[in-house]
Amino acid sequence: MGQRLTGYLEGLENTGNKSCPLVVHVHGEPTSSVRPTHLSSLEALLASQGYLVFHPNYTGSI
Repeated sequence: MGQRLTGYLEGLENTGNKSCPLVVHVHGEPTSSVRPTHLSSLEALLASQGYLVFHPNYTGSI
């Protein structure tokens, strides 16, 4: 606990400054990273319905 993670957070613009559920998309490949162009339609749907979707970029990711 208390560690900082880098990554991409999707859906923040749809929350309206209220609490909302968070989905963490755990992906493989320690040498890859997530960018907005890599998001699936399910993740985009969740974000449009008020969920936050976090895609962590692990240590060693590009």
